[in-house]
Formats: sequence, structure tokens, C-alpha cells
Amino acid sequence: MSFALNLRWYYIITGLPLALDQFLQLNRPPKAPRASPLYVNAFLDVKVSSLLISCFLSVLCYWIVCDIVLEFTMAGSLQQFIPLLATQDIKKRIQLGSDILSCLRTPSGLLDCDEIGFFIDSVASWLSNSNFKVAQNGIEIMTILAEEMKEEFKPYISTIFPATVDRLGDSKDQVRLQAKSLMIKLMNPVSSPQYIFDKLNIAFGHKNFRVREEVMVLLQQTLDLFGSTSLTISRLMPSLVKLLADPNSQVRDTAMTTLVHVYKHVGERLRHDISKRAGIPPPKMQLLFTKFDEVKTAGALLPSAMERSGKCF
Repeated sequence: MSFALNLRWYYIITGLPLALDQFLQLNRPPKAPRASPLYVNAFLDVKVSSLLISCFLSVLCYWIVCDIVLEFTMAGSLQQFIPLLATQDIKKRIQLGSDILSCLRTPSGLLDCDEIGFFIDSVASWLSNSNFKVAQNGIEIMTILAEEMKEEFKPYISTIFPATVDRLGDSKDQVRLQAKSLMIKLMNPVSSPQYIFDKLNIAFGHKNFRVREEVMVLLQQTLDLFGSTSLTISRLMPSLVKLLADPNSQVRDTAMTTLVHVYKHVGERLRHDISKRAGIPPPKMQLLFTKFDEVKTAGALLPSAMERSGKCF
């Protein structure tokens, strides 16, 4: 922005003297030694008027050129949205979110922003908005920023984390899906799966049953994307085992499915770990081990399960 403004004034300051000099060179009054004073005055009036018009048009042209340069400089930058972030109007926020996303999705979209911290803090508040579209736009914006900024986004994780966890329990499927996508981006390229799951430990006991369910789905996705070596799974075992007895049936079923999924990745070490844990009703433990056997018989164990057999996970 400052470059375009400086360019604008440079053209105006340097252009006016050049235009004036050129005008005087081309419009000198003809030599008329015997011309009457009336003729000379009339000639000068016309020339002065022409000079003023010429200077005005010159300034106008330079101004237009610099405005075009300024527009192209700002068009793909987040800086242009800073003055608009304070709006509380829901319709304006939805439109603003769409405009920001359009900017970020264009190949020429620029993340250059002198106030990126203020930008992220402002948009982070959208994640807690009661309007799902505002929240959805906010999550999408953060996902793109996380992907583009990579490790530089890590200081902002704590800013968006609580609201993102809450959105894992949103009533809208699409919002929950996008919240999980954002969590994946926070794991990579921003930080690591272990770093994020250390923070997610509270989500296993969240008051919203959907959050408890979705954090286990996220665990399954994490294992598939980054492998079992990306996490110390034993840290999560107390929470997973506890959810086998959750009051909500969907959570209980997801806990069972998740443990089977973990078994595919780590193998028999998981069976040994679970058999030592108290608090699991024998019928439920037997059902779980039966599912483990089915996976093993079907040859569905992953290579990592063979490698990690007998080792700490």
C-alpha cells in the first residue's frame, strides 16, 4: 500500500514540472514586435487557461494510474479486510468471510498483512459465533492460514483451540467436518499430532457427546494419515477405555470402533494393555477381543502392528 501511495506522489511531483516545461516549450507566443497590448493580453489569457487545463488533466491521469497500481497491490492482500473486521452485522460478516476466502483461494492471493495477529484474533471470534455460516467461514479461513503459514501459525493455536474443540460438537455435519480438517492442519504442517492430542485430552471428557465422539474419529484419521509412531497412544488409553462405558450409546460404539482401529495399527500390545486395565466389564472386554481376533484372522493388521508387537506404544 505504501509503495503505491509513494508511487502516486512521485508521479505527481515529477510529472507536473515536466508537463509545464513541455507546455512552455511548445506554446511560446509568436514574435510580434508590433502587436498591440490588447492582442498580447488576449493571447496570454488563452495560453494560461490552456496551461491550467493541461496541468489538471496531467494530474488526473497520474492519479488514475496510481489508483490502478494501488488497486492491484491491495486486491490480493488480507490487509484490505482489516478495516471491515469490526462489523457486528451478521450478513456483512458472512459476505466478508466469503470475500476473504475468495482472496485466499486465488493463485495470486497474498498473505502479506501488517496486522496478521489482529486479523487472526478478529476472525477467531467468528468460531464461537451462533450463526453457523459465520463460524464455518472462520474455520475455513483458519484452515487455509494454517496451511499457508505453517510453523508461523503455531503461536495462534491457543487462540483458536477452545472454539475449534467446541465446533467438533456442532449440530451441522459440515461444521464438524471442517473443524476436524482444521485440527489436521494444526498437526501438520503447523505442529505435530502429539502436540495437538496433548491439548485434546480434555475433549475426551467434554460435556457435549458429539465432541467426545468426534475426537475419537479424529484419532482414527490421525493414525491413518500420520501412522501410529506419530502418537504415544498409551497416553490416550485411559480416556478411550473410559468411553466404553459412556452414557451415550453413539460414544460407546465409537469407542469400540476406535480401539479396534488402534489395534490394526499397534497389534497385540493393545490387547495386553487392555487386559491389565480395571473397570472394563468382562462381557465388553470379550466382545472387544473377539473383534481383535476378526481383524487378525482377516489379515487386516498393518505392517506397523507387526513391527510394534511386544513394544511400548
